[in-house]
Amino acid sequence: MPWDRSATTPHGQCEYYQPRLKRIGPRAGAGNGVAMEVRYYETYYQQETRHWWFRWRFRLIRDVINNLSGMPDRPTMLDAGCGTGQMLKMLQQHGPAVGLDLSEDAIMFASSRDAENLVLGSVTKPPFADGTFDIAFALDVIEH
Repeated sequence: MPWDRSATTPHGQCEYYQPRLKRIGPRAGAGNGVAMEVRYYETYYQQETRHWWFRWRFRLIRDVINNLSGMPDRPTMLDAGCGTGQMLKMLQQHGPAVGLDLSEDAIMFASSRDAENLVLGSVTKPPFADGTFDIAFALDVIEH
């Protein structure tokens, strides 16, 4: 079931990444203590396609999606804290998926790898109505 990309949600207008971003929530690092260094994203971006840990995790998540009972054939998914976007791209092979991240840098890296449906915003106040997604992932969010 596709979602209305222009829908107004409880947290305001949900806008997908375009060449010009509309901010949803505070800027990462703007006094809120959540900034990730750009060089971290650069390293993550490079390693995400070749390091054994990521390859293993992609297989694990793919197996989880394929073995969930009661899900539609192509579930709608949220990648909360999508980072540089490689997991989002994998999720999009299994159904419509949205990537949400607080960092403009992360969104730009994800966009550069042609990930789609990128939203700049906070995982603690996601700009989506309850029940929008069949599955929500928040990988590497708490520990980072």
